[in-house]
This record gives sequence, structure tokens and C-alpha cells, in this order.
Amino acid sequence: MRVAIYLHTLFNGGIERVMFDLAAEMMRRGIAVDFVVNTVQYSPMLDHLPHGATLVNLDCRRFSHRLPRLLRYLRAARPDGLLSAGHFSNEIAILARIFSRAGTRCVVTEHTNLRAELKTLNRLSPRRLAIPLLCSLLYRFADAMVAVSDGVRLDCQRLFRLSPSRCLTIRNPLDSAAIRLKSLEPLDHPWLRPGQPPVVLAIGRLELQKDFQTLLDAFDLLRQHIDARLIVLGEGSQRAALLDQVHHLQLDLSVTFPGFVANPYPWLRLASVFCVSSRWEGLSVSLLEALTLGTPAVSTDCPSGPREVLQNGQWGTLVPVGDSPALAAALLRAIHQATPPVSQHALDSYRVDSVTDRYLALLLPASTSVHVGVLSQ
Repeated sequence: MRVAIYLHTLFNGGIERVMFDLAAEMMRRGIAVDFVVNTVQYSPMLDHLPHGATLVNLDCRRFSHRLPRLLRYLRAARPDGLLSAGHFSNEIAILARIFSRAGTRCVVTEHTNLRAELKTLNRLSPRRLAIPLLCSLLYRFADAMVAVSDGVRLDCQRLFRLSPSRCLTIRNPLDSAAIRLKSLEPLDHPWLRPGQPPVVLAIGRLELQKDFQTLLDAFDLLRQHIDARLIVLGEGSQRAALLDQVHHLQLDLSVTFPGFVANPYPWLRLASVFCVSSRWEGLSVSLLEALTLGTPAVSTDCPSGPREVLQNGQWGTLVPVGDSPALAAALLRAIHQATPPVSQHALDSYRVDSVTDRYLALLLPASTSVHVGVLSQ
């Protein structure tokens, strides 16, 4: 059995970590996995490709090269299943499967609330116009469309005019044991040593979606009440603007952006509170990881994932999007008040083995002998 995972590149986002966890579990079961990417440029996760996986670089310097080169790969390798994520990778994967006639099953995945993302674009933006149209036309030809949260699934059904029978929710995999083990790796950061002021941690691409601008404003308000530090792990196009904001708020000695970190779990374990300030999400892998490590969590109630992860605020605090005073107040409470530990039952739907079961039931339904769960929406 062979599964191909098709992505644009191996950047430092949650999608790559999700696909790496799925691939590792598939290979543990004896299934070969190919990571097929358009390019390896801007791929900080390249060095962390799961051991045993094969990297296939299509080396697409032009958008027009993507479909013919993926088509050529499918005809040559003839994988049993093709799993894709992201736009326009999903659409290209469907077209390549159709034209290849290789018998490969195709499953596309949605990892973000696309309606919220598209609203940030200009009304005449080609991307804003093309994605809903292409998805409405093509997604019905995929064997399944998987959303990582119920909110994303419902959004896709409405936006792409898809039948509910064509969409299902499979939450992101969570390897709790591996996360806890990796969190014990040594980390010598002066702010995270015993006896230091509390640390607020955020993780994510430095892009407008994550709204670290509001987090900085909230942290500035928090500093009016307690001495604290802010660490933001990640890289992206907003780095310069965020550093300018830090300087404008005179927070240079209290805020740091260490960049991309391959193993964020020691940082998560040692932080006083973990914060998601996003304008929109799909599910928020980092929020799940924080809960796994027992770190108090605060998140915006953005579409569409944090409310599901935190179970309507049972496992962490939800605040309105873009509300820096509310975010500051929630961070202050989280630092001073103990949060009840998350029950293992609440994390069961994220177990990497059960999540992989459900994907394999879609990708290899007639061939795999693994135990699979019920594909409920």
C-alpha cells in the first residue's frame, strides 16, 4: 500500500505537523508514504520529514507546471491514495486524479475557515473569486472532503454548495505521548527559568490571520498589572511590522520573537499561559498541544476551532476577536487562577491511531485491513 500526501511546500505551519503525524502512523502500519511537494523552497520543516517517508519534489517554478508534473507522478507511482491540503493543491490533486486514470483515491482536506479568510481579501481579488468557484466545481469529484472541525465542515458545505454526505469532520491527530516526551528536552532560556516573571507564549506564522498585533496590545495592558514576558514562536511576513509595534509600545525588553522552533513543546510546558489571538482558525493544533501539557489556555472565539477544542470554555477562556482589553484580562486570570486539567476522554477524538484509522478508511477502503472507526460527521 502506498499513500501520497500532496502539499505546496513544507513550511512551518500546523498542516505540515498534522501530515507528519499521519504519515508516521501509516508507516508504522507498513504503508509507504510519499510527500509530494511543488517546491522545497521556504521549507523549514524539510529536515523533520518522518523517517522512512519519501520526498518527491515536483520542482514547479511556475503554477502551470503543477498539474502536469503531479499527473506524471500519479501515472508513474500509482499510489493507492492521494491526500492533499491547501489551495490550490486540493483542486490540482482532483484534476490530476481524474486525468491520470490511475485508480488512485483522492481525499482533500480543509484546515481553515475559508469564508473568514476570503473576507480579508479585496472583493475583486482573483483568489477570492476563484477558490469558491473551483471548489464548487471540483470537490464533488473527490472521494471525500475532510474538515478538521465541525465549523470548517459547515462553512465548506455552504460556501461550496456540497452535500453533507460529501463532507465529514476528522479532527487533527494528537500524539500525546510523543508530545510529553519531546517537552522534556532541555531548554535553557533565561525567561523560562524558575523564579522568573510569568511568560505568555504564542505559536504561529507571523501573518495577519494570527493577529499578533492585538496580542501585543493586550500584553501591553497586562504589563500595567504584573511584570510578565511574551514569547512568540514562528516566522512570517509580518515580522518587521510586529517588531516596530513592540518598539512603539516600549516592550523591547519584555517581548521576543525567536523565529521558527522545530520542537515547541518544552516552551509550551514551561510557559505560564498559552495564547491564541487569531482572527480565524481551522482547529488550532497548538491549542491542543498546550492542553495536553497542562498549560493554561486563552483563545479568541474565532471561527472555527477554538470553541470546539476548549469545549465552549470548559478547558480554557474564550474572548472576542480583536478585543485587547478582554484578552489582557483573560491572560491575567489564567496566570493567577489554576485551570482544571483536561480529561483524557476529552482528547480521545484526537488520538493519532483513531484519526489515522478514519483517513485510511477513506484512502484505502478496499485494501487495508486496519481497524477503522465509524465515519460519522
